[in-house]
Amino acid sequence: MREFDGRQGILSAISIGKLTVGPITADPDGQYRLKFNGASYEKLPQVLAVPSFDSQVTTTSFLYIYSPSSNIYTGDMNSVTLSTLLYNDASQSLSGSFTITCYRQDSFMTVFNRGGGINNRVPAGRTGWIRMASSSAPILGSVITRNSLFQGGYNLPAVSLYGSYEILVPNF
Repeated sequence: MREFDGRQGILSAISIGKLTVGPITADPDGQYRLKFNGASYEKLPQVLAVPSFDSQVTTTSFLYIYSPSSNIYTGDMNSVTLSTLLYNDASQSLSGSFTITCYRQDSFMTVFNRGGGINNRVPAGRTGWIRMASSSAPILGSVITRNSLFQGGYNLPAVSLYGSYEILVPNF
């Protein structure tokens, strides 16, 4: 992935395993649904973590968050509110929230600007980590970071999984 300002990172594809044998079959109503429930397909993430980040005083990190539509045929998009907990390396926390509609790309400085901002909580020379949780839909995400010594990105690991989520897909 390469951004307009030169940020770039190599992000691995994320795969979700199909747990049943055979092709996808239509429901009695003729619709095709992918069921991410731990029986038909593996479950999707509900809680993500940014396992470690450097102070944003000298580093610029961007967060990319995606929540899949429940209907690919019509492209229905729901707003999803994510609750966040940001911790510094001294275990001091800052809670917050932000909303996405399908996809959001923003800097840490923009997303985590409560309580004096991220640089007040994680000053120069310090590190932190972030927990993000959705209660209404699954989420996937990645981070791309750039400073004078490092540039790269990674997908965010799942901390816990969403109970069950269905995606209606078109049949052409």
